[in-house]
Amino acid sequence: MNWPGKVLSLLAIALYGCTGSGSEPAGSGITGTKTGSETTSGIVATLSGQPVSGARVSIYSDTFASAKSDALPVRAATTDANGFYKFDTIPVGKYFVAVNDFESQSARSNVYTRLTNSIEIKDTLDTLVLDTACAVFGRIVLYNNDDPRTVDIFVRGSSFFAQPDIGGNFNFGHMPKGVYELRVRSTLDLYSIIDTVISISRDTFLKEIRLPYKGGLALDTVTANYNVMKQSVYLSWPRVDTAVISGYNVYRAATGENDSLLTKKLVLSNEPWYEDTSVIEGLTYSYHVVSKNKISGIESSKTAATTSTIKAIGIDSLVNSIRVGGVSDSICDFALLDSNTYGIAQKWPKPRIYRYTQTGDLLSSFWPADSFHSVSNNSIARGDSQSIYFCASLNNVDYSLVKTSSSGSVIKTWSLHKQPYYIGTSPLPVEPFVRYTKGKVLLVWFEQLFTWVNPDTKSVSSFPKPYQTSMRCTISPDSGMLYFASSTSDMVISVDSLGRQTNSWHGMPNGIVAFNSKGTILVGSRTSNEVRIYSSRGDFRGRFRLGASIATMRAMEIDNAGLIHVLVYEKNTNQALVQCFTLKAQ
Repeated sequence: MNWPGKVLSLLAIALYGCTGSGSEPAGSGITGTKTGSETTSGIVATLSGQPVSGARVSIYSDTFASAKSDALPVRAATTDANGFYKFDTIPVGKYFVAVNDFESQSARSNVYTRLTNSIEIKDTLDTLVLDTACAVFGRIVLYNNDDPRTVDIFVRGSSFFAQPDIGGNFNFGHMPKGVYELRVRSTLDLYSIIDTVISISRDTFLKEIRLPYKGGLALDTVTANYNVMKQSVYLSWPRVDTAVISGYNVYRAATGENDSLLTKKLVLSNEPWYEDTSVIEGLTYSYHVVSKNKISGIESSKTAATTSTIKAIGIDSLVNSIRVGGVSDSICDFALLDSNTYGIAQKWPKPRIYRYTQTGDLLSSFWPADSFHSVSNNSIARGDSQSIYFCASLNNVDYSLVKTSSSGSVIKTWSLHKQPYYIGTSPLPVEPFVRYTKGKVLLVWFEQLFTWVNPDTKSVSSFPKPYQTSMRCTISPDSGMLYFASSTSDMVISVDSLGRQTNSWHGMPNGIVAFNSKGTILVGSRTSNEVRIYSSRGDFRGRFRLGASIATMRAMEIDNAGLIHVLVYEKNTNQALVQCFTLKAQ
């Protein structure tokens, strides 16, 4: 009689030789310390005690636990109608016993499990009891679309073995109820082995099994977007499993160059983006991004999908460039006198004011009187009706504010009653930086001070300027706000007309600031050809470069049309130039 769906939980037994002699059969795989053989018999029954006929009882060496399902038994017998089986001359050793009800489970042969208890051999073994079989299913998932068929799943201590299909699905057919230890391993070196314990009491679908991965996870794609105003490349990519990786590395190569690591530290694993702010106009760059494994530190491979190429395009366009001045190294300031004329200030060997058209034609040059000296900072500002303001020292003793016509005729002078700045006992006559707005002249002194002068009423009022800021500043024509660049850092500081600080932000070291009627602030650097664009509140809008030939920026202004005018000194050619640029995109 047969009972469908019944299998025996496999038993471990120990046989102790009492009769016979000799050695173990060749190839039997039997372990033990004694020699001899035994005759063993027993009965197979169901849980209700009914005998099972036609069941196959197999005895396996205890070394079969590491074998696969094709392990061969040492002995095998089939039960009769009363469930009786018998083994003759079993070599002495330790064994596992398995029972299969073949007639009802012909497709589920060699189903083994292991019990921790052992059975001491005697003439008749305890009844071997069949129990209900359970279906066990599972799914293996590998990274980087690796083939799950490279994975083996073992039930340790038994011969249960399975391999997934192309979709990662596997099953053990039917297993007896019990607690099992699974070992899951791949033939691929980048995966670690998993040992896990499962408990089977009914048909079971195991949780998805992911082998620990020791490589980097490949990225599907990397997207690069170029911001023409910021002159930067923004990279983004899909986030991968943060449990596996510690972060991302970004590599970049300009055309004709090899890849180099762009990131000094890993991009965070949960923030899959990076902004490259070091691109140079005119160059084409290729980027690829790799993930880095958290355990091994191995990077993922570079594929076509992880690479993006982009070209850096500038936003500035040179309108014209003119050579100005007599002694180029002494040209220190300029002013936009009208839409077509520059005023250029020279400080030594003799102070001089030059007037040039914006196409480079010299219109005139002058200095009002030999009694006016400019020692270190001849600064110039445009007044009303094409008048010119500048400041000079009178016989190196006192300062005077001078107003002239565009041709150089003196219109008015004001004694400022401001003695030269002293270092110890030595005077340091440094003329103030001069700017003009709405009928008032602004004088910024070497000391921490700025002064407003009303040319009509001759009233003078002074206020403290921000600490350690340069003398150069720019004025908002609408709000009257003053914007200073720090002389010791990259800070830009805004103050109102009374010297009260209203805002500050990071700009450029050795900064020069300029303001236009649209509320845009440009911050350049005396030692760099880069100019950055900010709102009047300090919000970063973009940046551009003024050409690789620029060595030292002396001054910068923006006209009402949005054109940028820059006074530069090229040391290698000993030339002072005024260059005019337009922004191609804003």
